Amino acid sequence: MNSDGHAYNWCSGVHNLLNLALQSPHEAPPKFAYCSSVASAMSYTGQGQIPEQILDDPSTASPLGYSRSKWVAEQICAQAHSTTRLQNRVAVFRVGQLSGDSKTGIWNTKEAWPMMLSTVKLTKSLPALQNEPLNWLPVDLAAEAFVEATAHIEQSEEATRVYHVLNEHKTPDWMKLLDWLKKMEKFETVGPQEWVQQLEGMEREAADHPAMKLLGHWKKAYGSGKSPADATQLPEWDMQRTKQAAPVLKDVHPVDEEYFRKIWDWLQSNI
Repeated sequence: MNSDGHAYNWCSGVHNLLNLALQSPHEAPPKFAYCSSVASAMSYTGQGQIPEQILDDPSTASPLGYSRSKWVAEQICAQAHSTTRLQNRVAVFRVGQLSGDSKTGIWNTKEAWPMMLSTVKLTKSLPALQNEPLNWLPVDLAAEAFVEATAHIEQSEEATRVYHVLNEHKTPDWMKLLDWLKKMEKFETVGPQEWVQQLEGMEREAADHPAMKLLGHWKKAYGSGKSPADATQLPEWDMQRTKQAAPVLKDVHPVDEEYFRKIWDWLQSNI
């Protein structure tokens, strides 16, 4: 199925779940917390930080079908808030890059970053991604933020509540992670384009390796030799209301070597 088909399914799913909530026989219908993505607002060009509010301009979403579907789903949630008895019962959570549990390092091995790290066993190399921040948020902290913020959904508001659940730290970066990893693993650091070529050259002998499913994505991202965007140019996210509703996000620390070791130990045993 193409990305447009996925987008249709995701948006229709949100619509169906809202209809289910509206069918509740209770006087107060259930709260509805929609897990969106920062991708729905990543291309925001307004002044200052990306606001904690529904954005009416569809161009604020990055150009991928996934991002646009999240923007559309947010609009559906806003309509439910303004036109149904779910008013003040709906909230949108824009979620950033989630990562392994803060205590155990356990991370979904099918996600892009674990997949990329796993390729070190194939190519004995990893790409030098300059200015790529490790703005990873441990999944257990994100879950706690959801629970905390959900308690605030029913407070009276004219507009749909929007929360930004993410790690706002822009340092350390991927290059620092490679320094940490070199203490545990022998590998070369190569340019992103060269790394893609090395991986492509192993396509036949490593066809069953899970990371090969993302080869096309990485070729598109790094195959041209272009450098990723400078971290200083990444958008800033307003989190004032989010931190009030979810105090756990006030104490999110930058990714450090101890935490990364937990992630690496997990990946070693599970990829």
